[in-house]
Amino acid sequence: DVFQNISSGGLPVPLFTRDHEQRKLYFNSWLDTTIMRDVARVYGKGYDPDVSWSILRQMKTILQNGEWLGLRSFKQNSRILRKYLSSFEDVFLIRKIPCHEEGVGEDLWMFSDSGIARHLLESEIGQGIHLSLGRIFIFKEILANFEYAGMPYHPVYYKSMHGTPVDLIGKNVAIKITVETKSGLSYEERSLAGAMKKLKLPYGLLVAPVDKMQRPKKGITVVPWTFWS
Repeated sequence: DVFQNISSGGLPVPLFTRDHEQRKLYFNSWLDTTIMRDVARVYGKGYDPDVSWSILRQMKTILQNGEWLGLRSFKQNSRILRKYLSSFEDVFLIRKIPCHEEGVGEDLWMFSDSGIARHLLESEIGQGIHLSLGRIFIFKEILANFEYAGMPYHPVYYKSMHGTPVDLIGKNVAIKITVETKSGLSYEERSLAGAMKKLKLPYGLLVAPVDKMQRPKKGITVVPWTFWS
């Protein structure tokens, strides 16, 4: 049920359209307009839509692997790539997530809407795709809760020299999103515990595809993907 909602995204038309082909046509039209008109206006002189489409195709591969969108994942020159990604940000196609000042990671990006990301992935499915789309969904739910409370939050993530990224760092909590269930959670806890220790955070949340919260372990609580929904 969660994944079905993730696939629809939050844009009004696809969200309330039950017909798959109509949803597909809408996303195709939305992306064409965004790339050919909106991004071109923001980018200005020298814009090449073929480069934008190439970046989107590369994003598809990155999403399939469940990875974050980072500069090193693309073939384009970093200076040129940053300008295109910045234009994507300005038209709300993606959003930038900087690394915490105590971490060692580069700027990362994610799609602003899970429906658009799912459309790019077409009919493909897999663990990496579930993680990529779940991450977008959970980010949006968390940020929406902050907005509704009148406390806008600018998300940052954390990465140590050797560990895997911890998706969100709050005032008193570190949050890591996973597709693992009970059998693989102990591995996922390591980077989360490391971030908590380094940043002196009392709480850690491991967000997993489970049905209910699990008892805290060393300050870490396992919570369902729908925890903020």
